[in-house]
Amino acid sequence: MRQADAGVEVHLLGQAGVTAAGKPVKFSKRTTTLAMLGFLVLRRGQSVARNALAFSLFPDEDEEAALAELRRYLYLANKALPARSGHPWLVADAETVRWNSDNPVFVDAIEFERLSSDDATLAEAVDCYKGDLLEEVYDDWVLPERERLRTRYLDALMKLVRAHRARREHAAAISYARQILAVDPWREDVVRQLLAARYESGDASGALLEFDRFEKRLRDEINVRAMPETLAVRAAIARGDPLPGSLEAADEASGKVVVRQVPLLPLVGRAKELDDLRARWSRCARGNGALTLVSGESGVGKTRLIGELAAVVESEGGRVFVGTTTYPERAPYQCVAEALRSALPLLLSGRMDPAGLAALATVLPELHSEVERLPDLPALAPDREAIRLLDALAGSVQALASARPLLLILEDLHWAGRATIDAIAAIVRRSARNRVLIVGSFREEEATRAHPLRTLERALGTERLAGTVVLDRLKRDDVAMLLSSMTTGDVVEGARVDELYAHTEGLPLFLNEALAEHRERRGSADATRLLR
Repeated sequence: MRQADAGVEVHLLGQAGVTAAGKPVKFSKRTTTLAMLGFLVLRRGQSVARNALAFSLFPDEDEEAALAELRRYLYLANKALPARSGHPWLVADAETVRWNSDNPVFVDAIEFERLSSDDATLAEAVDCYKGDLLEEVYDDWVLPERERLRTRYLDALMKLVRAHRARREHAAAISYARQILAVDPWREDVVRQLLAARYESGDASGALLEFDRFEKRLRDEINVRAMPETLAVRAAIARGDPLPGSLEAADEASGKVVVRQVPLLPLVGRAKELDDLRARWSRCARGNGALTLVSGESGVGKTRLIGELAAVVESEGGRVFVGTTTYPERAPYQCVAEALRSALPLLLSGRMDPAGLAALATVLPELHSEVERLPDLPALAPDREAIRLLDALAGSVQALASARPLLLILEDLHWAGRATIDAIAAIVRRSARNRVLIVGSFREEEATRAHPLRTLERALGTERLAGTVVLDRLKRDDVAMLLSSMTTGDVVEGARVDELYAHTEGLPLFLNEALAEHRERRGSADATRLLR
């Protein structure tokens, strides 16, 4: 927040200038003077050697002429800035110059950095960023600082896009994505976020139109095609499928994607488990492929926790693909095939050999229409046929991880049959030296000791290729933390915490439903009024 008594404001972002009491300060040689003030102000009162400052501002002059020019500009700047008795704005001696940080002043670039360092004030930070640093100045010292602040601005916008998508605030996510593309129109990761936000808002045709416009610009202006990752998003939208990396599911009856309308609750009580998953991802991203199983009862928050990991992986540049098992399992390998289906554009652009694609077509028949001609494979005995298919499935996962680390999420494995579990085993073992993390979720109560998944868990655990993260219900303190995070900092009454904890028994699913019902009934986001 601006200091109320500052009086002087230094604007370095966008149209640069200085104001005093709301009126612009006029400088002789305006551009060079603002460059000098920016150089000193951004160093927050640090003393700068006269020689260094003179060389930065006047690189084409010899030393004597550059120092003479610096003396003149220091005099003109101090003269133009409003007088403060005994407190000059620029303090100089025979060797150094510095901005007098004792004087109250608002500097937009410094304020932007302060605001952008806190996720809670990112929206204010991007509002503060009116343009690039000292847009009219092209001195060597400006360029890296300009690029640093622009990168920080784009990072803040990307965080806002992801945060608003997570809260189902699609209009805001779309707006922030457009702001990024206005600065960097070739950011395909942002284009994918824009397509996803429009699709998730129910506007599939608008999302496809966005893709068509982007692809036309790519062809017309730089003569390239969209990345396979972007083509995969486009293909999923055209089919009406869940997006690659999305944990949304398609409705069994209609086949349409059902987007969760209730905003996600703040994640509480899962710091240890999320840190564990992130550590496992970090190891796998360095070439130590493995399987991690996330277990817990229905409604305990397995999908939400895995979704947090998926967001981390995407933000770090990893690939994320998701497959789900239904009850009953529609076909062998269902979840693996579903994940690979959303990755088809990448597989077709990669290094999979035609024979591998032909074997894969037995579970992904759409490959026949995507590839001009697949080779005819020789007939084999059933057991060797199964081995050939498992090799193709494992090879496809390796191909996806060849360019970027891969997170493969397989949901509801308690409903998976033996063939699917065998496929997962083959993929994990083949990926042991690849950048692949497979995360599978299952309900503890539905996977008995005799279930094939338990056998796999024990076998791969012995080989140090698998581990398990167990989720328990939230504790009372977790519920209290959740309620506190959803209010404006008010103290939450213990009785209300006890009431909500008893009502939901610490199950995140029940918590989400109870709070959503309360909002709808009361028209209020104040969780502390629940059940009054």
